[in-house]
Amino acid sequence: MITQDISQLQAYVQSLELAAPDASLQDIHLSGFSLLQDKDKETGYVNAGSLVSFVAGVSTEHQNDVLNSTLLAQLAANKKFDREKDTEQWYKFYREVLENVGWVIQEFDFQRYAPSGATFEMNKVVLDILAAIATQIS
Repeated sequence: MITQDISQLQAYVQSLELAAPDASLQDIHLSGFSLLQDKDKETGYVNAGSLVSFVAGVSTEHQNDVLNSTLLAQLAANKKFDREKDTEQWYKFYREVLENVGWVIQEFDFQRYAPSGATFEMNKVVLDILAAIATQIS
């Protein structure tokens, strides 16, 4: 459990170095356009390198908080570690950032996926991973 006071948490966030934004996205302007949908609908978003989904009833404010905090954590982890080459350290730092902006994470294990054969189909891999996650939930 985090026992830091708000000024320590603010200092932590202000000290984060962030990766530069993707230059190809700099010409996109969404002024006056809300990406978030009605809170009474199930929604999902691709947020940089994360897929985030919400059940119905999650307020748009909370959706914004989740999307902003996961993006912050991704940008900070991207600056510090190569997501492809140092994946485990990237995820550890990603988790650290989320915890320091208020997330309470009960379980966040890192496990490498080892396919059973020499080749694999991505859709089957995703289903295998989702099945493994679903069977761990108590």
